[in-house]
Amino acid sequence: MSKHATTEFAELRHFLLLSSLLLLTACADKISLIRTDIEPVITDNQLMVTLANDKIVNLDFKGDEELPTTKTECPKEVYLDIGSYTYVEKVLSEEVFSNADARVARERELRETIDDRQNELENLFYSETEDIKSINLRCNLVLQPEDKIHVKFRFIGPKSSNVEVACLGDGQQRAQIRNPASTEYLKSQGDKVIHMLTFQPSNCGIKPLVDGGGQYVDEYGGVRSFCDPVKNIKIKNCRIRGHISARSLRDPYHDLSVVRADHVERLQASAAQHVTFSNVQILGRLKGAVHLLPGVHHFTIEDSEILGGFHSMTIHLPADGGWNVIKNNRITGQRKRGILFGGKEREVISIDSSEHNRIVNNHISDMPYGAIRLYRNCGESGAVRHRIPQYNQIINNVFDYSEGDQDKPTIILGSRDDLDTLGGVKRYCGDDRASDGSAYPSNDDRTYWDTAEVFSSSEDNDDWAQNNVIAENQWIQFIPTDSLKPIKRSDKNKALVNYLISNETDSDRSAETALRIMQERGAGCAVLAGITHGMQPPYLDPISNGHLPYILNGEVVKYFWNIEPPVRLSCGQALVCQNNILSREPMTECLAPIIEDFGQDGVACDAPNNVCDDGEVGSDAHLLGCTEGRLIGVQAACNLEFGRVTDAKRDQALLNRVTVVRASDNVDEGSCQVDGTAIAQGNQLITPWLLNAYNDVGTANQLNYQCSERDRRGGECHINIRQYCEPE
Repeated sequence: MSKHATTEFAELRHFLLLSSLLLLTACADKISLIRTDIEPVITDNQLMVTLANDKIVNLDFKGDEELPTTKTECPKEVYLDIGSYTYVEKVLSEEVFSNADARVARERELRETIDDRQNELENLFYSETEDIKSINLRCNLVLQPEDKIHVKFRFIGPKSSNVEVACLGDGQQRAQIRNPASTEYLKSQGDKVIHMLTFQPSNCGIKPLVDGGGQYVDEYGGVRSFCDPVKNIKIKNCRIRGHISARSLRDPYHDLSVVRADHVERLQASAAQHVTFSNVQILGRLKGAVHLLPGVHHFTIEDSEILGGFHSMTIHLPADGGWNVIKNNRITGQRKRGILFGGKEREVISIDSSEHNRIVNNHISDMPYGAIRLYRNCGESGAVRHRIPQYNQIINNVFDYSEGDQDKPTIILGSRDDLDTLGGVKRYCGDDRASDGSAYPSNDDRTYWDTAEVFSSSEDNDDWAQNNVIAENQWIQFIPTDSLKPIKRSDKNKALVNYLISNETDSDRSAETALRIMQERGAGCAVLAGITHGMQPPYLDPISNGHLPYILNGEVVKYFWNIEPPVRLSCGQALVCQNNILSREPMTECLAPIIEDFGQDGVACDAPNNVCDDGEVGSDAHLLGCTEGRLIGVQAACNLEFGRVTDAKRDQALLNRVTVVRASDNVDEGSCQVDGTAIAQGNQLITPWLLNAYNDVGTANQLNYQCSERDRRGGECHINIRQYCEPE
């Protein structure tokens, strides 16, 4: 057997083993809803229900909302409890000494006390009988440079909100919050994960299906769950050796909520939010560094070092959550092949049904299994994914392959679209359906940034990775081949709109040069609906879509359009991009765009008589431009079967995309083309015209419009066009 065949066989054997283990796990973890044939019983502030697995559980009624408290620095007793030398500083500041020698002796005594406490806490990580020390942190901590804190920190609900943890020191000589156990010991613990920092809500419970009503369980066996979130936490300058996690609704409240169409709003309201890690080092150990569970939003890691573990992803961004920021960091993936540790071969960053996240200005290396995957993990453990991976920004990063490991695409859009739903990772997609096989309901209310209706994974198993911006990234010492490209799109994803702009591969460029370029030019900004421009309160300051989907660092956008019909391009308050932060620019003047219509009675590609394409001679294309001003926006809608496109239908077309409102009865025989973009159905960005703004070519002031359709009736087509021109 050849070496290549041996390698393929080993990989196949590993995949089959891993798949079988995951299948067993998925089957074992499937959620169990409430039995609707057994009447719930109200007891003392609880609802006693019977689950489908016949387990009886008591659900708390949601109590009054807990409120945050004013935070002060922790008392000396807390520092003693966690083994921090700050205890020494506090005691010495309170006591009076007769001379310097007395103070030195007292300090030595206190430090020995802390040394003993640190050793005691460290030994608990290896204990088979005692639990690892944890503390619910409700006060501000200041840790000393020599501190080694062997304690799990819990930030739970409003009582932990507004807490700050500041670590003193520099570089490697700064305070540590650490899991001291060896890698071999952690490996011996199997799937057990020790969470060194956890952010979670409190006061979880249920409310009636209708406020003020008396019914708590819906027809599927689900409930309306709520918790009080933890928020506004800051972790500064710490070295963290171990796993970090953040979450929303805890079980069973999450499982009993996830089947409801209103799940996401309650999930996000209950989730850990507005948590910031600045200038920290996070060492993921065996199981990865940061795992954000469903619903978490506005979680930021900046100016830091995030080092992956020996298997699993380094960072997991949350399903049905978003607006998280990973910026200005050095990030590594798996530092050894996961197969050596019996682990999962995973990418560096996972974006699972998560939206509006920003991955910006990072130096990413150690990517044996790729860097970023955008997907929707439909049906995992029976849970419904309600949202999709959309409007994520992956901008101005350096993907460094100087150490090799060029085996997988760096970024995959729709990474689970093409997998076998029976034998591959998506084999459990059907687990998020009701017992009779029907789908749980989706939320019919679109958010204002959804370009199409978003169906839950219970109704649709596809990934639907769309409207993501991947721009100005650099690949260092990556050599594209016919079979391996830096960015891969699933076959299904190729029909969706994503923005791939000015990305570079350079097999000769050094990491030092790439990092200098990254820092000097700064990151541009996506100008798309729902984007957050600024991470200060109130955090969500939504915008409409810019006439350009992306602007470079330092550029200004002043024309915007709305997704909801009728779509119009108009002046708005100008925005300036400052290293991936959009801010208001009140001094920029905007003149209303000039509108030029080639409508339902116009001449453009009027094809009842095959004006655009007679199928024999070729096409009679129309070159249309602005009679005055600069072309900045287009709405183009095609009917490729019969009849004209009305102005009302054109007004529903998204800006700067060619849209087919009716496809040919024989889809492959119809074509609607604007500039270099030709489609037979759906809609697609007008390129290269739209993207020329980023490559020093400049956008043309006129475009070629063409439609064609051939069938046994002779073929008919029509394009209705509106052009927007910026006055000069």
